[in-house]
Amino acid sequence: MQRRHKNNFFYISILMINQGVSLSSLRKNKIYQLLLKYKLIKNKNLSIFYHQTRDDKHHKSFVDKTTNIIFLEKTKNDIYYRNKKIKKNNQQDIRTHYGKFKNTPLDDSQRRINQFKNFIKNKIILDFGCGNGDFLFKSQKIFKKGIGIELDFNNIKYSDNKKINFLKNIEEIKDINFKFDSIFLFHVLEHLINPDKILRQLKSKLKKNGSLIIEVPHANDLLLKKLKVKSFINFTLWSEHLILHTKRSLKCFLEKAGFKKNKIFFYQRYNLNNNIGWILHDKAGGHFFFKKLFNKKTNNQYSDILIKNECTDTIFSISKNQ
Repeated sequence: MQRRHKNNFFYISILMINQGVSLSSLRKNKIYQLLLKYKLIKNKNLSIFYHQTRDDKHHKSFVDKTTNIIFLEKTKNDIYYRNKKIKKNNQQDIRTHYGKFKNTPLDDSQRRINQFKNFIKNKIILDFGCGNGDFLFKSQKIFKKGIGIELDFNNIKYSDNKKINFLKNIEEIKDINFKFDSIFLFHVLEHLINPDKILRQLKSKLKKNGSLIIEVPHANDLLLKKLKVKSFINFTLWSEHLILHTKRSLKCFLEKAGFKKNKIFFYQRYNLNNNIGWILHDKAGGHFFFKKLFNKKTNNQYSDILIKNECTDTIFSISKNQ
């Protein structure tokens, strides 16, 4: 009778070697270790999801066949983000981008303002991982005070707006003598090498009964997991998406950080036109190219079906600090 192994190191080693995976790289992977600690994955359930990312042909991703959580073999660190250069997002471009910005079929900032208006209006808010600051600039007419944190120094360097301040890292909020009504993380959590630490730090700066709103890509995306559209997989998986969350993993991360009251929602960020673009032409932009193919009603019906079947491209959470 063959001996059974229960997550012991020897069994893990043999499993990974058989799949062509470097065990040493996984052992150093903080996301992998965190998922094991939270009992969100089991080594015996792991398999290679894909053999590359869009920016690295040798960067594998894994999936737990039971929980459907996807994570990368290797992770970036803070130094990577500090040294990363994004030419189009310099100090001058923040203002010109905001000034020239036009509403498009995918104006995420305006959509989020409409969606979370009750958490913004007359509130002191923090946008963690604020990118070029577009969400803050567009919502400044309704919030009381706005702070943006962006680790990528090339994205934001300066703002002369009295209602908005930008910080270079989360450590700087220790010097702030007030707490926030609402904290937002829009497609940020999946980039963090230490999400457990960051979430606890953010919780400490949130007012009692304040709200934490998180939006992340969904591991159970229809195109990613159900239809397995190769071009979409290549686009979604990249070296900065350390993990693709499920409802279960997002809720668990929040609970471990001390948030006891959490609501998780399914949301379809891209419409049917966009998805058809991926399926037929293997590229993004279908919401522009095929915008006359399906009307608003049909797109809404499509979103409703995806929400009902829990296979949307996005999930978001609203957590109360109690």
